[in-house]
Order: sequence, then structure tokens, then C-alpha cells
Amino acid sequence: MYKEKLAQILTDKPQSRQVLATKLGVSDRRLRRLIQELRKEGVPVYSSSYEKGYRLGTDAEMQKYKAECVHRIAELMKIVRAMDRRQIPGQTEMEQTDESC
Repeated sequence: MYKEKLAQILTDKPQSRQVLATKLGVSDRRLRRLIQELRKEGVPVYSSSYEKGYRLGTDAEMQKYKAECVHRIAELMKIVRAMDRRQIPGQTEMEQTDESC
């Protein structure tokens, strides 16, 4: 229900998380989860600190966002690999789930 309503109120004009959460009557944390759910379904939710809010993104913006996500994942995988190389007493080895990383 909330996810569908969020999809309806997103426009091409940025709206802050606070404004969107108030419109939906949900917490900030719940709003962030809803945004992630929409993104997983392919809804082009774009966020910009410059514009200070969320809005529907263009294809070009979403390609840029996708590239940023891939970069963040690659950086996180470097950390995971470093942790695997340096075993701390009591720490279990982390399993890699994706061999392509």
C-alpha cells in the first residue's frame, strides 16, 4: 500500500525524505526501505544531495546511479577480502557469494 502510494507521489521535482515520509505517514527508516523496494522493482528513484530530495530520474541519471552503486560494491568487496586475509582471533572467514566480484 505505502509503496504504491510513494510511486504515485514521486514526481520530477525533488522532495525531501521528511516531506515524503509526512505525506505517507511513515517513519524516515520506513521511507528509505520503501525507496529501496521501488528501486529493486525498477522504478527510477533518483536522489541528489545537491537537489536535496528524491524524484523520478531520467535514464541517463539512473545509468550514473547504477555505476555509482557498482563502484560502492567493488569498494566494499575490497574491505571484505582484506578482512578475509587478516583473520582476527574468534572471527570466522566470510564467504564470498559472487565469484565475479
